[in-house]
Amino acid sequence: MIGESSENNWYEVLGLNSSAEQEEIRRAYYTLVRRYPPRRFPADFQRITRAYHTLGDSRRKAEYDQDRMNGRRVRVLVDQAAIASEKDPQKAMMLLKNAVALAPDMPRPRALLAHVLMRVEEFAIAERQYRWLIRHTPGDELLRLRLARCLWKQERADEAEAELRAVLKVNPSYHDAITLLSEIYGDLHQSLDQAAALEQAILNDGKVNYADFDALMSLLLLRIQQGGPEQIQSKSDRLCGVVTPERAVEAVKRLAQRADNLKNEGEFELAQALMEHASRISLAEEDAETSEAFDAQRQKLARIAEARSLTTDSLVPGGLRATFQALYLDDSKDALRKYNMQAAFDLVKREIEGEPHELLRRMDYIRAEYTTLSAEQNEFLTQIRLRIEAHLAKIAAAAPPPSAPEPPAPVEPPRRTGFFGRLLRSS
Repeated sequence: MIGESSENNWYEVLGLNSSAEQEEIRRAYYTLVRRYPPRRFPADFQRITRAYHTLGDSRRKAEYDQDRMNGRRVRVLVDQAAIASEKDPQKAMMLLKNAVALAPDMPRPRALLAHVLMRVEEFAIAERQYRWLIRHTPGDELLRLRLARCLWKQERADEAEAELRAVLKVNPSYHDAITLLSEIYGDLHQSLDQAAALEQAILNDGKVNYADFDALMSLLLLRIQQGGPEQIQSKSDRLCGVVTPERAVEAVKRLAQRADNLKNEGEFELAQALMEHASRISLAEEDAETSEAFDAQRQKLARIAEARSLTTDSLVPGGLRATFQALYLDDSKDALRKYNMQAAFDLVKREIEGEPHELLRRMDYIRAEYTTLSAEQNEFLTQIRLRIEAHLAKIAAAAPPPSAPEPPAPVEPPRRTGFFGRLLRSS
């Protein structure tokens, strides 16, 4: 019988040394299976079969040899890289490249390396790793999904779609593949295909529940972009309907995060609309902190939306426009933003001296039309008004007093002609 000590050394199981060629391995296997038939020696037969499964394939044999030689070191490097991947991806990549150099046929270092490369947006290098992995495990749906995402990130949407279609042909209900396909259609502005893919993802398991939250949120955003109040309300009802009380806080946070991402992408109106729909989700009293944070984000989005409108308003030129631009829409670094803010204030100061009455008119217009901004910047606007009034008072005080009016010139009576005129003049 084959000794228990040989269980993890497949060369010993087959009675070979590590330099054995494929033909030797094949002969040793068939000799042993005849000696140890499965009915009489089930355990030995199983070990012999596992040994041949590993050594009888050149790729698996190379991986096994590398694992025997450097496996412990490789596993240490991969474990260290997994810990570093979140905070220090560059360090993780260095560790993983060392692991791949030690064991180029082991898939685990390559799989983690591809993941880290995706995080640092080295998509072309990540693609090579995914293609290597897929060649060795062509039936791995997750690897094909990740390759499709990698292709999509390289703006190769057609190739990504083809990869996903191949996956869905084998597994039509692969939820993540359907969801990614809907994202690709969204990037291509194929709204009908996107909506169809989202509906397929939602109805994939035959029921609509909280697991479909992201897809329902994407459908709502798609409908908001397309317009139609009734359809928008229907999608909003559907989204809010899957949120149970115990999931309310999580749902609100996910909506707020999506709105924040939209804001960072410049989609302010879409972000604001999503927050308004999110406000329909009821939070319990004990979730006051989340509710306050959510309200603060809504108000911030409302202020940004007003600021965007104000800075394109032809009735608010000059320093006030520049000030609100710097306050709410300037994403420059601190030093440059501070410089822009000071330049805007200097322009307002010049307008106080040069066109105070026009500046007052603009401020009254802002207070009437941009109520959210004017409420938050009430102190700032009030200070400008006080400076204008002080400036106008100073001008009035410095003006000379009006002089006394000159007496009117004596009026000479009209000269008369004829007999009575001569008579009057002679008298």
